[in-house]
Amino acid sequence: MKNQQFKTIDMVILIVMLVALGGVSLGIIRHSRSQDPASQVLRMAENISSQLLNLDRKKFHSHLGNLSLGERVPSSSAQKNRSFRLGSEGVIGEDPWGQPFEYRFIEDSKGQWTYLIVWSKGPDNVATKPISEWTNDFLVTQNYTNDRHEVRMGDDFGLIYSLNLSR
Repeated sequence: MKNQQFKTIDMVILIVMLVALGGVSLGIIRHSRSQDPASQVLRMAENISSQLLNLDRKKFHSHLGNLSLGERVPSSSAQKNRSFRLGSEGVIGEDPWGQPFEYRFIEDSKGQWTYLIVWSKGPDNVATKPISEWTNDFLVTQNYTNDRHEVRMGDDFGLIYSLNLSR
């Protein structure tokens, strides 16, 4: 059997491959970190919305529902040794600027939930239009009648879900 040797060309090829692999890895890391804030907010709001929509609605409708950590709570809100107070509106999670997301279930004139809003007030933490002022009529006139809408007002970002139960 012939004695195999590690030649200079083999070393050069190995170094070039390692540098290329390092460059690709660095590019992937930079891309994931440089994701624009709007995309980050919408992805985070999507996760929070999913958590809120999957909780037991009876606990929300009581407006007094306190969940202990032994019960199912949104992972965005779970903290050690604390209860999570549920209501038709509140704050939950944290946006890319370190501020809590606001959420609100909007009711129609019959008291039925028609929309869920999950909202970030953006980097200045000042709402362009506070979600406490949003009504069912306002959302209908804005044509938010399909399932999901990504919305930006000024530097505020969020998601609006239509909860039309007649479908």
